[in-house]
Amino acid sequence: MEITKEWIAEQRAVCDAATQAPWTVTGAYNHIVDSPGVAVGDMDVRSIVAEAWGGVGLNHLRASKNAAFIAAARTALPAALDALEASMQREAEKDAEIAWNYKEETNA
Repeated sequence: MEITKEWIAEQRAVCDAATQAPWTVTGAYNHIVDSPGVAVGDMDVRSIVAEAWGGVGLNHLRASKNAAFIAAARTALPAALDALEASMQREAEKDAEIAWNYKEETNA
Protein backbone atom coordinates (compact mmCIF):
# COMPACT_ATOMS: atom_id res chain seq x y z
CA MET A 1 0.00 0.00 0.00
CA GLU A 2 1.32 3.40 -0.94
CA ILE A 3 0.56 6.23 1.47
CA THR A 4 -0.38 9.28 -0.57
CA LYS A 5 -2.23 12.50 0.13
CA GLU A 6 -5.18 11.00 -1.75
CA TRP A 7 -5.18 7.88 0.44
CA ILE A 8 -5.08 10.04 3.57
CA ALA A 9 -8.00 12.09 2.23
CA GLU A 10 -9.98 8.89 1.57
CA GLN A 11 -9.35 7.63 5.10
CA ARG A 12 -10.26 11.00 6.58
CA ALA A 13 -13.54 10.95 4.63
CA VAL A 14 -14.33 7.54 6.16
CA CYS A 15 -13.62 8.97 9.63
CA ASP A 16 -15.70 12.08 9.00
CA ALA A 17 -18.68 10.03 7.81
CA ALA A 18 -18.73 7.85 10.94
CA THR A 19 -20.56 8.61 14.16
CA GLN A 20 -18.56 11.12 16.19
CA ALA A 21 -15.84 9.91 18.54
CA PRO A 22 -14.99 8.72 21.08
CA TRP A 23 -16.51 5.26 21.11
CA THR A 24 -16.51 2.82 24.01
CA VAL A 25 -17.45 -0.82 24.49
CA THR A 26 -20.23 -1.74 26.88
CA GLY A 27 -22.36 -4.74 27.79
CA ALA A 28 -22.25 -8.47 27.34
CA TYR A 29 -22.86 -8.13 23.60
CA ASN A 30 -19.81 -5.89 23.11
CA HIS A 31 -21.87 -2.95 21.98
CA ILE A 32 -19.65 -0.25 20.55
CA VAL A 33 -21.33 3.00 21.50
CA ASP A 34 -20.71 6.67 21.01
CA SER A 35 -19.64 8.53 24.15
CA PRO A 36 -20.37 10.31 26.31
CA GLY A 37 -23.70 8.64 26.71
CA VAL A 38 -26.82 9.87 28.38
CA ALA A 39 -28.62 7.71 30.91
CA VAL A 40 -32.39 8.04 31.22
CA GLY A 41 -33.45 6.05 34.27
CA ASP A 42 -32.13 2.53 33.79
CA MET A 43 -31.81 2.96 30.05
CA ASP A 44 -28.58 3.94 28.33
CA VAL A 45 -29.49 6.06 25.31
CA ARG A 46 -26.10 6.15 23.66
CA SER A 47 -26.15 5.13 20.03
CA ILE A 48 -24.94 1.62 19.30
CA VAL A 49 -22.61 2.08 16.34
CA ALA A 50 -21.63 -1.61 16.09
CA GLU A 51 -21.87 -4.90 17.90
CA ALA A 52 -19.10 -7.50 18.09
CA TRP A 53 -20.96 -10.65 19.13
CA GLY A 54 -18.84 -13.76 19.32
CA GLY A 55 -20.89 -16.28 21.25
CA VAL A 56 -19.27 -17.73 24.35
CA GLY A 57 -15.84 -18.72 25.57
CA LEU A 58 -12.86 -17.99 23.34
CA ASN A 59 -15.06 -16.56 20.58
CA HIS A 60 -16.54 -14.07 23.05
CA LEU A 61 -13.03 -13.10 24.20
CA ARG A 62 -11.97 -12.50 20.58
CA ALA A 63 -15.12 -10.48 19.94
CA SER A 64 -14.50 -8.31 23.00
CA LYS A 65 -10.92 -7.64 21.85
CA ASN A 66 -12.17 -6.83 18.35
CA ALA A 67 -14.75 -4.46 19.82
CA ALA A 68 -12.04 -2.73 21.86
CA PHE A 69 -9.93 -2.34 18.72
CA ILE A 70 -12.83 -0.88 16.72
CA ALA A 71 -13.67 1.59 19.48
CA ALA A 72 -10.03 2.64 19.88
CA ALA A 73 -9.53 2.99 16.12
CA ARG A 74 -12.32 5.61 15.95
CA THR A 75 -10.06 8.00 17.86
CA ALA A 76 -6.67 6.58 16.88
CA LEU A 77 -7.10 6.68 13.10
CA PRO A 78 -7.82 10.42 12.87
CA ALA A 79 -4.88 11.09 15.23
CA ALA A 80 -2.60 8.86 13.15
CA LEU A 81 -3.69 10.64 9.97
CA ASP A 82 -2.89 14.00 11.59
CA ALA A 83 0.57 12.76 12.61
CA LEU A 84 1.18 11.29 9.16
CA GLU A 85 0.23 14.53 7.42
CA ALA A 86 2.47 16.54 9.77
CA SER A 87 5.37 14.17 9.10
CA MET A 88 4.85 14.37 5.35
CA GLN A 89 4.78 18.18 5.59
CA ARG A 90 8.07 18.23 7.54
CA GLU A 91 9.67 15.94 4.95
CA ALA A 92 8.46 18.17 2.11
CA GLU A 93 9.94 21.21 3.87
CA LYS A 94 13.27 19.40 4.37
CA ASP A 95 13.31 18.36 0.69
CA ALA A 96 12.64 21.95 -0.35
CA GLU A 97 15.46 23.22 1.87
CA ILE A 98 17.89 20.64 0.49
CA ALA A 99 16.94 21.59 -3.07
CA TRP A 100 17.37 25.29 -2.28
CA ASN A 101 20.78 24.69 -0.64
CA TYR A 102 21.90 22.59 -3.59
CA LYS A 103 20.82 25.32 -6.00
CA GLU A 104 22.72 27.94 -3.99
CA GLU A 105 25.89 25.82 -3.79
CA THR A 106 25.92 24.98 -7.48
CA ASN A 107 24.71 28.39 -8.63
CA ALA A 108 22.17 26.58 -10.73
